[in-house]
Amino acid sequence: MYKKIKKHYSLILIIGATLSFIFLSLVFFSSRRLQGTSTLQTQPSALPTQPAVTPLDKYPVDYNTKASQSFWEKVDKLPPLSSADVKAKNNLLLATLKTTDSGGVVYESANVSVDYVHALDIFQAKILTRNLSQAKNETVAWLRGYGLSNQGICNLPIMFSIDIFVAQSLKGEDITFNPLPDGCQ
Repeated sequence: MYKKIKKHYSLILIIGATLSFIFLSLVFFSSRRLQGTSTLQTQPSALPTQPAVTPLDKYPVDYNTKASQSFWEKVDKLPPLSSADVKAKNNLLLATLKTTDSGGVVYESANVSVDYVHALDIFQAKILTRNLSQAKNETVAWLRGYGLSNQGICNLPIMFSIDIFVAQSLKGEDITFNPLPDGCQ
């Protein structure tokens, strides 16, 4: 019996020593790797540095900042909808999403894709064509088709954006895009 216990202790000691060796090796090599990278980071670069460019600096179409700010103010404090507009909005959501408790694509065509964002209770319309006014008019007509009034469309709120590929194709055309439906402030 003494030999069995001695064998178990020997086995435990061998396993413990092996695991300790592996652990110490990992610590040693990982600390050397970190030290090696820190010296690389502190070495001066021979390449000239350029100022940081944000994605907005590169965006090919200017957005009307006052209209964009107005939209986000509406998101912070949603203006009330009339009872007829609430009913029309709920009918729209039930017809397109089958519920008023979720979000997703509510309308899509070759010109525009409209999403309802349930968490913010807003609509976002991405314009997919170079004919910006046609896409905006199509979206407004679609909303009116569900019975929303002009004021109701403004108060939803809904914000238009331009697909990046469409915006690239409009680069250099000196456009200041209004992200709100025409007639909305």
